[in-house]
Amino acid sequence: MWEQIDSWDLLQKMQAIFKSMVSQYSNEKILNMYEEISVNEKITLMNELLEEKKECLFTDLLTRHGNEMDIICAFMAILEAVKFKMITIMQNKLYGDIKLCKREDLSGYVPQEKELTLN
Repeated sequence: MWEQIDSWDLLQKMQAIFKSMVSQYSNEKILNMYEEISVNEKITLMNELLEEKKECLFTDLLTRHGNEMDIICAFMAILEAVKFKMITIMQNKLYGDIKLCKREDLSGYVPQEKELTLN
């Protein structure tokens, strides 16, 4: 059964993802800050998925397997979407995947780029 979660639960999920990545990859890996990934790109992807199905999973936003910037941008996009009340976040078990559900009471609202605090 899916339960609504808050930002703290989301942060714990993010920590679990990074811990699993550290065990999979070398600790000396350099984070490429010039990677062509942005929070706005992830928000756009999230909106497309939510328009199609009204819900999606956090892992659906991860398009570059094993890429830290991809995970960080997806996480930041979810925080932005929660801040603007575009979505609710749900989880069915501790450290399980996170389901993003489009808020029906604000259907169609997408913040303008100047409203977003992150690039």
